[in-house]
This record gives sequence, C-alpha cells and structure tokens, in this order.
Amino acid sequence: MSFSRQFLSSIALIFILAGCQTSDPAPADAPKLGLGESQETAVVIGKGHTEFTGIRAEHDWINQNYPGWKIRSQALAGDGGRYFDILTISKAGQTKDIWFDITGFFGVL
Repeated sequence: MSFSRQFLSSIALIFILAGCQTSDPAPADAPKLGLGESQETAVVIGKGHTEFTGIRAEHDWINQNYPGWKIRSQALAGDGGRYFDILTISKAGQTKDIWFDITGFFGVL
C-alpha cells in the first residue's frame, strides 16, 4: 500500500473513531444520532467497542456536540436488558444529563 493511500486510510479511521457521521449508512460501530437528553433519545454507542473505546466515543461525542462543557459525573443505569451511561456535564452554571446507550459494549473488555 502506498504511503498516500495508507495516510488517507488512517485519516478516515480517525474520523470514524471520533464519532463523525457524514453519510448514510453509518458504520455499525459509529455512535448513532440521538439527542441524549433522556433514556428514550439516548446516543447509541454501537457494537465493536470495548469499554475503553466506548467511553472515549462518549467523551468525543460530548466534545463535538457540547464544546466547552465539562464532564462532572457519570452514572450507570439499566432497564430491561439495556445499559446506559448518564454523564452530567456543565458550563457557565448550566448542568445537563446526557444519556448514552452502551448495551452494545457493556462488559466488553
């Protein structure tokens, strides 16, 4: 593989891992678009992640969608065989809970 082809492949992989969704259909492991403001609209972090890369995808999603907001706490919730991370974020005195559906990678080391 030539250097330029390998370089372009590496750049493409970086965008996918950062949760960038630019076309349909999205890769199976890319976070699915959701508002994240409740369990019903949770951002889905799909299969193909370990707990480490899944948490990284959550943080990347927050940084991309809520620039300048800081993560203050994290909680785990379960409901009917589905698992959720609830990240509390804040900025300038405002606080929000962002829900992530982590069923696809929960317990995967």
